[in-house]
Order: sequence, then C-alpha cells, then structure tokens
Amino acid sequence: FTVEVNAVGDVNNDDVLNVEDATMIMKYSVGLVDETALNIDYADINGDGRVNVIDATEIQKYIAKL
Repeated sequence: FTVEVNAVGDVNNDDVLNVEDATMIMKYSVGLVDETALNIDYADINGDGRVNVIDATEIQKYIAKL
C-alpha cells in the first residue's frame, strides 16, 4: 500500500519543489503547455483561483528563501 503525497507547487509530481515546477507554470501561463502537462491542482500557489506567472514567482521566492 502506497500513499502518494504531493505538495502545493509540485506541479510535475517529482516530489521536489524546484525551478522545474516554476518553469512549468510559466509555460502554462503563456500557452506553451496545457493543463494535462502539469498537476493543475497544485499550481495555484497564492490561492487566487488563477494559474499564472505570479504563482511561478512564489515558487522562485521560496527556492531563494525570500
């Protein structure tokens, strides 16, 4: 029995919150990938109901420990 645990922001489901997740969100926000390419449920970092570059920026700030 395995329980899969995902964190908000881990949009590529690799169990790591990193620049790859931010990049996927940025690509999604400009239409380079669709929601099937990422875990859209974990992409709205700031909880405003939209997935956009602001969410990617929040991940980048977290990574940089800002």
